[in-house]
Amino acid sequence: YVDVGGVFCRFGGGGAGAVVAASLRSSEELVCVAPAVAAGGVTRIALTLNGDELAFVEPASNASFTYYDAGSVGVSTVLPAAGPSAGGSLLNVSGVGFSALGPMICRFGLESRVTVATLVDSQLVQCRTPVIAGLPVFGGALPAGGQRERVQVSINGQDYTRSGASFVAFDARFVHVSALAPSGGPLEGGNRVVVAGRGFVDHNAHCRFGDGSALVRATVLNSSALLCTVPQHDVAAALAVEVTLNGDVAAHTLTSDGVQYAFFNASAVRIDSVSPLGGPSAGGTEVVLVGGGYVDVGGVFCRFGGGGAG
Repeated sequence: YVDVGGVFCRFGGGGAGAVVAASLRSSEELVCVAPAVAAGGVTRIALTLNGDELAFVEPASNASFTYYDAGSVGVSTVLPAAGPSAGGSLLNVSGVGFSALGPMICRFGLESRVTVATLVDSQLVQCRTPVIAGLPVFGGALPAGGQRERVQVSINGQDYTRSGASFVAFDARFVHVSALAPSGGPLEGGNRVVVAGRGFVDHNAHCRFGDGSALVRATVLNSSALLCTVPQHDVAAALAVEVTLNGDVAAHTLTSDGVQYAFFNASAVRIDSVSPLGGPSAGGTEVVLVGGGYVDVGGVFCRFGGGGAG
């Protein structure tokens, strides 16, 4: 490319094309701004380097530009809907009208907060979250419940979609598990355990009992306690219970505190003898039970009498 009297681009063929001035960046690159058109579609691009609008050259490469209706491209949902502010969460961004017309980008609120997107199909793109910090006036700290940012997609590297979806960034450094109550139970599972800790918020919170096991949906009671139903386990073992606030099992999302829950075989718990065999009705007699399978996993109790009357 060389400017010998004025460089122009023409969008469209012949007399129906729209002509705009171009900026020459080098002998191999120039820039022109696409003019507005009445309808979408593919249009040819031609050039003139000497200002003669009657002497446009259409490149042999069949250069073209695709106009699309901005209203037909948009984001509807983002999953997971939340993740650590340190970034790195893989998001499924659903919407309509996605196609690759240039570099595909996800933007999270600020113009500078962008990551590369991958086109899966016309209704789904994937991208990883960037680092998201709080407002400078707060020293970059995030609100306790996380910071919500609008998620937009660019299918051409410049223009961003409308969006009805958002992503909540939370500081995973403040999410921890400190204790379990009870701290153990039978292999059959089904009992509920209170997970104590801090930083709990329900962005699709789950518990995981041991590495590689299926997630269990959690009920967040407050910021320092949540409730999970214990799953079944095959063998007696002590497994670490970790929490993910967003249903993601990536290492950067799960807690890593290692607080353990002990599964025991209830059928192995037995009473072989009771000593003494009786005492005053006023109570107070110390009774020794001898048997097997005894282990304290959250409090050991004896019941005298059957059912609710015991």
